[in-house]
Amino acid sequence: MEEVKVVCRGMAVEFVKDAPTIASFSVAQNWDEQKTSSLRAAIQSVLSANPILTSCLETRKADNGQHEMVAMFHTFNLDELFKIIPNSSSNLPAEEKPLNDMDQQELLAYLDQKIIPQFPSHVGQQTRLGGEEVKDKSPVFEVQMMELPGQYVCYTVLLSHCIGDGAIYYQVMEQLNSAFTSSSGTIETKAINWDGYDKMDMPTVGPHLVPHPLTILGLFVIGPKVFKKFGPKEAEPYILLLSKKKINQKKIELVDHDNDSTTTTTTTREYLTSNDIVVSALCEAMLDDATVHTQAVNMRYKLDDLEPNDAGSYVLMSTLGAKEAAGNPNVVHKVNASGQSNMSPWKSFLSLSRGKVVCNTSWTGLKCVLDGTVAHFPSKGFLRTRFRSNGSSYATVIFEYDDEALGILATCPWKKGGLLESILLD
Repeated sequence: MEEVKVVCRGMAVEFVKDAPTIASFSVAQNWDEQKTSSLRAAIQSVLSANPILTSCLETRKADNGQHEMVAMFHTFNLDELFKIIPNSSSNLPAEEKPLNDMDQQELLAYLDQKIIPQFPSHVGQQTRLGGEEVKDKSPVFEVQMMELPGQYVCYTVLLSHCIGDGAIYYQVMEQLNSAFTSSSGTIETKAINWDGYDKMDMPTVGPHLVPHPLTILGLFVIGPKVFKKFGPKEAEPYILLLSKKKINQKKIELVDHDNDSTTTTTTTREYLTSNDIVVSALCEAMLDDATVHTQAVNMRYKLDDLEPNDAGSYVLMSTLGAKEAAGNPNVVHKVNASGQSNMSPWKSFLSLSRGKVVCNTSWTGLKCVLDGTVAHFPSKGFLRTRFRSNGSSYATVIFEYDDEALGILATCPWKKGGLLESILLD
């Protein structure tokens, strides 16, 4: 078995060293000792199927002089990667509702204030960075769990951004749930291709989807410097919950019937997605602080050379002019469908160079959690660490919270009123 694997080379090494560990929290119900045993066995199955998850990382200089990051297999075992955290507040205070009587907002507040601060991976409310993982020889994968009152548990899964992006994170989660629910503890989902790193020299930029040079200059060079100098020194992440029912109503109300660009065999009417509605609402609510939004695009569905299960960080950032998209999801839909920005390269450069940008990422199409999970959200430490590590922009993550709600994790201030307030969960 191979004991060492190169996970990135060249410029990508610097990119992932500034990337925070991907982490989420989830709450599952009807939990007992048997499920804890099943989860432990499932984690072992995932580690056996993906030995890279037992690794620590280090950087080296290759024979050609290029820096590379490598994973050293079998550094950690199951007992080091699955931790049951004691709950110092295992009994709810008398004034606190039982968890099954809490609504979505109450449960989120309870977890944020009483439970999450107890997890060791989130001491100081931050996750790790790739550079810290290399320096400290930390694990690239961990599962931590805490028992809650009333047969509930809170669990967090962490994956180093150095070995995969959000798409790979949720494929690991999918494998975990497959083994968790299988009577034999076997994984019945598609294997992750950990050789996917070798398909491109620079995993963060595809050869056919390289952004315009002005966009690169504004987004990665000038804009971050301006934001660091004139932007806020701290940006505390917050979570807003959005009603799926209200979003679905807005899809019908706001669709532009006179500008059909998307058709199906059964209808000629254009459709809007939940992402169109939410991003348009963010553009409107955050317009005072951000004139341009970037959207993370999973390149695995854009390039013929890539497969959905190829490991790495295959992400392209497309740009969206916030003023035109504010309150108009049809603009967002058109940009996403065409892959073309609604801004000229020069206008995009001017906006990006001012540092007034929000980087949007959507996890809604990726969600996979353990059976019995009733709430799921990204760790605030994910954005807090990202902001403190480079301070280059605001950011948002759009995610699936539960069957009734989407969520937004964000650092950019927002103004009440308009589309965003109209789709908030009651």
